[in-house]
Amino acid sequence: MTLPQRVSSVTATEKSFGQTSWTSDRPGHKTTTAGYSALFCPADRPDRAAKALASKAHLVILDLEDAVAPSNKDSARERLRELIILNPKRKGIVVRINSLDSAYGTEDLATVCSIVEAHEDIDLSVMLPKTSMQNLPPAGESPVPIIALIESAQGLKDLEAVAAHPNVVRLALGAFDLSVELGCNNPSVPINYARAQLVLVSALYQLFPPLESPCSDFHDETVMEAAAIKAARDGFGGSLCIHPAQIEAIHKAFMPSESEIEWAKRVVAVGDSAVQVDGKMVDRPVVLRARRILETVDRS
Repeated sequence: MTLPQRVSSVTATEKSFGQTSWTSDRPGHKTTTAGYSALFCPADRPDRAAKALASKAHLVILDLEDAVAPSNKDSARERLRELIILNPKRKGIVVRINSLDSAYGTEDLATVCSIVEAHEDIDLSVMLPKTSMQNLPPAGESPVPIIALIESAQGLKDLEAVAAHPNVVRLALGAFDLSVELGCNNPSVPINYARAQLVLVSALYQLFPPLESPCSDFHDETVMEAAAIKAARDGFGGSLCIHPAQIEAIHKAFMPSESEIEWAKRVVAVGDSAVQVDGKMVDRPVVLRARRILETVDRS
């Protein structure tokens, strides 16, 4: 099936120490996939979806895959259409479709494409589950950006090719499914390897830093905060989340502290002319890190 084409490619035009600026012919495209928190919500539950869309989550992932029973797939697509049309100004709406090699994925993608074609002001992207080169749509067939969810051994093997696909704008890790396929624990050495690969490949292909796999705990604030802090320190750009209670911990972990912001301002103010700031050496990597901190604040 040839889908209507409106975005032939999504191109990284500027890289600044891990930050990528995106251009396309769609208004507001930069906000589609950039964000710290990405909250999953069933697409066939309008009550829960409305709450998710009204939340402080930067991205809301309306789920047509795991959260929807096979018997509800068709009705979920219609509810999805209604939800999106009723929230035209909500930035960061993502639709997790079923895999394109499943019985439902092609129709899911066609539904999203038709929404984009009929409502050009709506800012929308898709998340492709178990992404590999075996199930990515041909370049140019999808009119929406793709967040590639890596949760299989094949996807990890194909990671660089996936990242090079012109419609893929961000990677995300599905550690739970990946650990089951690999027969390992989560966390474990194989999962940590996968985490590192997503961070490295995202930087190599100038993608926005990847989304970490969700924390399974949404009751213990200490556990949620520790998971978010680890993701931020390890180079992720945000985290998937399964409950609104996780959003605050994620934002807190990824947002620079007041002391970091003030330090960054001092470094940028003196620029390359300074030998040291606050008694510590300032070289180009330090200046770039300071600029990245301030860019993060501006983006938020």
